[in-house]
Amino acid sequence: LIIDYGLSIDAFYEKIAYLYRYVLLEFPSPDDPMVQLLIRKKNETINWDWNKMHLPLIKKFFQVQKKTKLSPTRDIFQLKNIQFD
Repeated sequence: LIIDYGLSIDAFYEKIAYLYRYVLLEFPSPDDPMVQLLIRKKNETINWDWNKMHLPLIKKFFQVQKKTKLSPTRDIFQLKNIQFD
């Protein structure tokens, strides 16, 4: 959604924090074939880094409770909204 529709990463995490207490987030790495395809399709430079871009924003709204590896290029994160504590 973020890459394909050009959503702001900040706005994405902020808005889902208003809606949900718990979130199951699938995060494909920059090496994932679909991420590479979408970035090529956009023909833009997109910084798609978990530790530098996504995690700092997520930590504003959520606590990462669990990480599960789905494949070499995909992880699932269980997030808990910190506003509901």
